[in-house]
Amino acid sequence: MRTICFFPFTYMDTAQAKAVTAFFQQTRVLSLGQDVPAVREHLNDQVGDDQKALLPLSPPEDVLQGAELRVQEYLAWAKIHRGNERNLKALMRESVYFRDDTGPSSIQSQIRRGMAGGAQKNEPKQKDPLLFLKLAEIWDRDNDAIRQELNALDAGNAALFAELKGEMPEAEPPHEASSPAGAGRDPGETMTGERISAWFAVAEQAGITAQTHESPLLVTTSPAVMDYLETCADEVINGLDIESIKVHESGCACKERWQQDLSEILDPPLSSNAPTGSRPAESIDCCALSGQIKLNILSGETLKQTVKFPGERLAACLVTLNS
Repeated sequence: MRTICFFPFTYMDTAQAKAVTAFFQQTRVLSLGQDVPAVREHLNDQVGDDQKALLPLSPPEDVLQGAELRVQEYLAWAKIHRGNERNLKALMRESVYFRDDTGPSSIQSQIRRGMAGGAQKNEPKQKDPLLFLKLAEIWDRDNDAIRQELNALDAGNAALFAELKGEMPEAEPPHEASSPAGAGRDPGETMTGERISAWFAVAEQAGITAQTHESPLLVTTSPAVMDYLETCADEVINGLDIESIKVHESGCACKERWQQDLSEILDPPLSSNAPTGSRPAESIDCCALSGQIKLNILSGETLKQTVKFPGERLAACLVTLNS
């Protein structure tokens, strides 16, 4: 079975989890939490009884601890200097927390170059991908928490006004998962290219694509991420594009068979770059969910230089749930 990886995020909210697990039986998730069992429990809590649908994998613990320490140092600094634009600009120039050029190996390399009399080149400094993803994860988690609080506030206000008018409050929809995946702002719209490049670098450390001879299928719930990849690619082969297809809810007896059929349908375009004209057969049941799925096979030197992915081509799949 081809490896399926959720990307380029390390934080997965409820809507994203429900969208991914509606289409695929098991998906690897890059996790930056040091307590992997706790992360697995959190992710699987998002998808009900699909207890093995999400498999978190992490970089080595010592690497995570170092990044976590640097993040905490930055957050402590930000708390002290909140709102101080001058100090923030100074921090960006010094690049203490955003770069990876102050470690012992880098310093030793600089000393060796100096002893050899080599000319010092002003090479552009590279961002630390793990640190970048840690900060992006904080951003995504905080935004999701704010969105949930605003939704709860809107629901409370609606119920209050309904009560004041003497109206019966509307019943909640029976399927919370029917809300669009990623409702609200698409997190992939923020620093899209940097997110993707950093994800590939850290995913390699975590071995998230290891133990397979085939290129992984990268699954995202972000239209902005797919748009970015299509823009960077020299060649785009659309293997599958379905705007509305019935999917199954957690606990449905038809779900596993349907997901297996989908996997078989996706295999030809992934293996031979040939578009498929098939779609999984729809079964008669009480599930009311529908979703969208789009599979692209992307390649080209521009994409490879921009995203820095391994291999010659990249298979990316966009999945969302319809309202």
